[in-house]
Amino acid sequence: MRRDVSFLSDGEQVSGWLYVPEALTGKAPAIVMANAISAVKEITLPGYAERFCQAGFIVLVFDYRHYGGSAGEPRNHLVPHEQLQDIRNAITWLRAQPEVDKDNIGGWGLSIGGVHMLNLGAYDRRLKAVVSVATGLNSQESMLGATALKGLLGFINGDRDTRFRAGTAATYMPAVGLPGTNAAMPLQEAYDFYTEAMQTYARSYENRITIESVEHLLGYHGDAAVHLISPTALLMIHGEKDLIPPELVRAVMERAQEPKKLVIYDCLHTDLYTRQPWVTYAADEAIQWFNKYLHNPRGLMGAPQNPERNKQIIQYFYDQTAVGNLAVYDELFAPEFVSYTSAAGQELRGGEAFKQANIMYMNAFPDFQTSVEYMVAEGSYVMVYGPASGTNTGSMFGQPPTNRRAEWTGMAIYRFNDDGKIDGRWQEFNGVKMFQDLGLIPAPGGAQA
Repeated sequence: MRRDVSFLSDGEQVSGWLYVPEALTGKAPAIVMANAISAVKEITLPGYAERFCQAGFIVLVFDYRHYGGSAGEPRNHLVPHEQLQDIRNAITWLRAQPEVDKDNIGGWGLSIGGVHMLNLGAYDRRLKAVVSVATGLNSQESMLGATALKGLLGFINGDRDTRFRAGTAATYMPAVGLPGTNAAMPLQEAYDFYTEAMQTYARSYENRITIESVEHLLGYHGDAAVHLISPTALLMIHGEKDLIPPELVRAVMERAQEPKKLVIYDCLHTDLYTRQPWVTYAADEAIQWFNKYLHNPRGLMGAPQNPERNKQIIQYFYDQTAVGNLAVYDELFAPEFVSYTSAAGQELRGGEAFKQANIMYMNAFPDFQTSVEYMVAEGSYVMVYGPASGTNTGSMFGQPPTNRRAEWTGMAIYRFNDDGKIDGRWQEFNGVKMFQDLGLIPAPGGAQA
């Protein structure tokens, strides 16, 4: 079911469509969608939104301000910061809707919308998962070369003087054009795609963009903070034949932290907009991603948990770490693994961080020993309890070794995801007893141990 909606974004009326699954009971996770350069909501978004809605998600699509059914002057004007604000305000509006599970919001973006999602995934913690498709990374310098880029900037910057002298708010150039023409995107592929859209299903599309918009686009690097995106889950989908070089997308993915996934199809940039089979492939991949990170919105049962198998895996983990097999961390822990330890006052994200913390303990206590006295498993959880001991002959937390022996007890609860990997751990241990044994804090009654 689709209905017309609107909301305010920095005082401007923004128009959109809200897709709500038929016969929805209760609340459902939601997805906000962000479109490509110069595109209106009729272009590309409905084909994906309908699939997401059928999969059980509430979906919001809208026109950025200055475009389509939304307000804002001058028309067909693109300012990346304003579009980011429109998406933020869309998230805020979406979270207030009665049908929406406000704590499980995802973002999906196409081309520049994909870049926006890289930015918002890093800075808006309300997003739990983002998908960036045919990511429109700023590659003008590599595509044009420094000399041509400087010439283009000279022309665009000069437009400011022209507008000042004429007293006009905006001057325009075609958004898309044939190669060699004075258009923002002088590309055969883009020209063919938008021309077909104008002549068929998106007759409201205007093939023009303010010259100032191009200036804003050339200075926009929305992927700069992608290294901050974790723990928001990032999926990127790109074409091997995309005009945005795939190696740039791979470099962005390298800078992002887990959880993340990159999918490359043998297709063009606009193939991922409306052409089959690419739209179905990309939509299905995104649905799997959102299902995983937006709390299973369709009420699907995950893979059946086997408590006995889970207990065997935890015992295997303890046995392997006892003999120094560090590869077991990569083998058993999910990319989104998080460990909470209140006694140590810290949270560790990822198997590698957990491994490094345990290496620190092993270096501090080279003769460290632990055993599992009790183990209980139910569903996806395994609880273990047991003693630990060791002689502190290495530094720990910046403290020099005490050469004392310590003994303590602890418990930990491990959680398994649907893929059979460990994705969570909660630990409590008798840190007071350990530090007393080491002489780092007074023993009861004020005496030193």
